[in-house]
Amino acid sequence: LSWVRLGYLPSTEEGGGGSGESAGEPAPAYSRLARKLQEAAQAALFDQEQQVLVEELRASPGFLEGGALQPQQLPGLVEFNGAVASHVLEVLCSHPGSHNRYLGILCTLELSVRSLECISHAVEVCQPPQGFLCLYMSKTMQQCEQLEAGGRKDRFARLVCNFIRQVLRCRPEMGESMRAEVEAFCVVHSHVREAASLYKHLKS
Repeated sequence: LSWVRLGYLPSTEEGGGGSGESAGEPAPAYSRLARKLQEAAQAALFDQEQQVLVEELRASPGFLEGGALQPQQLPGLVEFNGAVASHVLEVLCSHPGSHNRYLGILCTLELSVRSLECISHAVEVCQPPQGFLCLYMSKTMQQCEQLEAGGRKDRFARLVCNFIRQVLRCRPEMGESMRAEVEAFCVVHSHVREAASLYKHLKS
């Protein structure tokens, strides 16, 4: 699979952040919100602070869709403030014209519990493009394979299998397109209960 072919290649030509792409000076409230997003991409907030930021984003329609968040900020949001990142993805996935550059960045993330949780939430509440999900699933399996054998690798194999099972439950049409790669992954990790269960599910 190719980022270029699927249209999810991260862009290196994005302009500055702030209030979006409209002309003129940003409104003070939007400038403040942009600063808070920048801070959230750099350090963890308390749960209550995350909820306040999410509510402010909900009260500012058009802010995210207009390009206020730069794609390179998204990995920091995912790792530091998952609730905010989940809301951002939910908004962007509901506006197909603006999400490709953000989804491309997500395909470059290192495998982590937080990144899997964030994409899992997006699968539950919105409709990420099938091409992106195929690419992300493929990347997570590849990264898991590259881990050194041991408890950490088995743990991530378990998490990846649970994630794939969730995707197939929410998006059953994806089963056929990913079948060969997922089955091969399950065979390699057949000693992990979740992998054996997923393999049995695919064969049923």
